[in-house]
Amino acid sequence: MKALAGGILGAAALVLAGGMQRAEACELCAIYTGDHPGGGAAGSWFTGAAEQFTSFGSLQLDGREIPNVANQSLESSTTQFILGYNFNDHFSLQANIPYIHRTFRRPSDTGTEQGSESGLGDAILVGRLLLLRKDTADSSFTWSLLGGLKFPTGDTSQLADETRRLSALLDSFGTTHGHTHGNNSAESAIHGYDLTLGSGSFDARLGTSFRYSHNRAFFNASVQYAICTEGDYGYRFANDTTWDGGPGYFLLSDPSYKLALEAAISGEHKGSDTYKDQPVDSTGFTVVYFGPKLTYTWKDRLTAHIGVDFPVSISNSGLQAVPGPRLRAGLTWMFGPGAEKAGSPTSAHKSYKSVVSGPDAAPMWAPAPTSRFYGGAEYLMWWVKDAPLSIPLISAGPVATTHHGLLGVPAQNGADSTVLYGAPHAPAQGGDDNQRFQNFSGLRLKLGYSFGDDHKFGVEASAFALQQQSAGYGSHGDDTGNPVLGIPVYNSIPYTIGTMTVRAGEDSLPYSLPNDPARSRGSGVIAGAALVVNKLELWGAELNGVISLYRKPSWELSALAGVRYVQLSESLNLTAQIQGVSGFYRGQFGVVTDGFSTKNEFIGGTLGLRESYSTGRLSVDVTARVSLGVSHEIQNVAGGFYSINFSAPYATGTQGVFAQPANEGRTSSDKFAVVPEAQIKIGYALSPRLRATLAYDFLYYSNVMRPGNEINREIPKGQTFNQADPRVSTTSPSRLSNTTDFFAHGVSVGMELRF
Repeated sequence: MKALAGGILGAAALVLAGGMQRAEACELCAIYTGDHPGGGAAGSWFTGAAEQFTSFGSLQLDGREIPNVANQSLESSTTQFILGYNFNDHFSLQANIPYIHRTFRRPSDTGTEQGSESGLGDAILVGRLLLLRKDTADSSFTWSLLGGLKFPTGDTSQLADETRRLSALLDSFGTTHGHTHGNNSAESAIHGYDLTLGSGSFDARLGTSFRYSHNRAFFNASVQYAICTEGDYGYRFANDTTWDGGPGYFLLSDPSYKLALEAAISGEHKGSDTYKDQPVDSTGFTVVYFGPKLTYTWKDRLTAHIGVDFPVSISNSGLQAVPGPRLRAGLTWMFGPGAEKAGSPTSAHKSYKSVVSGPDAAPMWAPAPTSRFYGGAEYLMWWVKDAPLSIPLISAGPVATTHHGLLGVPAQNGADSTVLYGAPHAPAQGGDDNQRFQNFSGLRLKLGYSFGDDHKFGVEASAFALQQQSAGYGSHGDDTGNPVLGIPVYNSIPYTIGTMTVRAGEDSLPYSLPNDPARSRGSGVIAGAALVVNKLELWGAELNGVISLYRKPSWELSALAGVRYVQLSESLNLTAQIQGVSGFYRGQFGVVTDGFSTKNEFIGGTLGLRESYSTGRLSVDVTARVSLGVSHEIQNVAGGFYSINFSAPYATGTQGVFAQPANEGRTSSDKFAVVPEAQIKIGYALSPRLRATLAYDFLYYSNVMRPGNEINREIPKGQTFNQADPRVSTTSPSRLSNTTDFFAHGVSVGMELRF
């Protein structure tokens, strides 16, 4: 049983390997979860292969199933080939090469298209670090960290075709949301990002896993986070979180062979991909699977598994082909001189001796002469500075006095208006100049090495990532046009609609407006909705040298020097739909979108101090460091609309509401920035090598661009939907390049190990 318990570490390492970005396309779930037996004995090699087959035969639109009128289907087979080596009892390295074959059927402009894609996928190099293994007579516990790098070895030609389609949508509508999404739509739910064999990007994989067994029962769990970068053709797959595990029981347990049955629970969550910093429709999803899995081991050399997973919950964005049951199977073989020692006791598996207590005793958490490496993993719960909202974005007000939520003149009484979302604006009521986010979950990993027996010099690397989070506001009216709702703007250029001239001043784009016979353009009802979505993502990494400046048995002062990288990415997207129900507006329909996104990339040098104090099992570390460097700030603005029966039977354009040709496009700049960070960490030693930690961090970023600060409300309002006669302005609205500061702070819990 110990051999199998140790073998799960190899399984966890494989969880990171062979996957790419998307369940439907790149099969992040198509990963080898088989064990390699023997517990990773030093000097042993292991190799193996695994197969996952998934059939996609159902369609879902925004989380609900719809008829598959075109009989669309996608069948995906991913075969993993692995080769790895156990350097010692704690560290192993392996390479995964996937071979992918897909067949598909989907509608096209000329009828039905059927075809296939096959070839090598993106390869991954994966490292596994065993942090803890503890065995007793009837139980075993193991915990490990995982890290990997994905290489762009797979063919990306399908992405070329897909990005041409997305580029056409951006040119026509200013957005990638160009689908019809009818409930009985024969629109294709299978795209190039579903069929591509590679991404064209170098991506990182981070994760942790553990397994506990007692007699014949066991439980294992793993979680991984994929950090994806922009790949070929400007396409970026979204970051991805996967999990796998569940309870199990050994049906057979013999010295030569074992058979285990597991109730496997697995799943994946991914946000929306982006193209040219704009979200791509129909790419976000969350799926949860449940099913049985059988694992067989033989003589500490061979492990085989087979399992069937049934989807129990699927939510998705847009229109997607969603998975049915999937089959997973695999086989691993360990060989080489070290394999002969598999399962035998080693010094890493022996119990630690007790530590002398008393005032003259060495600290419980002290590096032994052979403890050169140290590492840890922490779960983060952080909060960030609110996203700024510099202008009012959604307003309401009585028809009689404000028409449709005008915030001032020419409204009869601007004080009757209410700002429902966005910054306050006198004399209107309400408003908030910040968008609050809920707490962010995240993961931080650290690995260090001390030189020499005195541990005076060392080097350590760490990385953290927070989950992407969304927050925003939405509102809609009913079929009578109530409540009155609009997007308030300031009209900077007079324009005419028919014989009516609209002067410069406060104005509004209505999307819910009841009947008003006194209206100058005639009576009628407008019904519609608006949605504002803010997204934020934060991650970073650093590499530091460490030197001990002063040391006593229970107290130490160290200096830090190195390099740091921090990335803050945000977006604010506004979408409004307007539909004429009756009167003057009957038959009119339009959708308008704004996309404001920013990316701040800091890189700089770091200097800091760390003070460590320990007494018995308790320890306290206080770290303060500051990084000075350059902040590379990128801003992207894109807008678009399509309309029916406004100024033409059908019209499209790149004009949004606040995103107009005058301020659209991508710009970048480099500015000096300072990133200080302070941390206080309390530890409790569970053994001389292992301690549990509780910490508080505060991170500050002095100079960033944030999308809510980059919106200029002084616009030629008549350009939206081409509803008026002025030519498109090339000067209004002007592009803004405002900067501010940013901070993140929060608590973390984790484990650290010296080995």
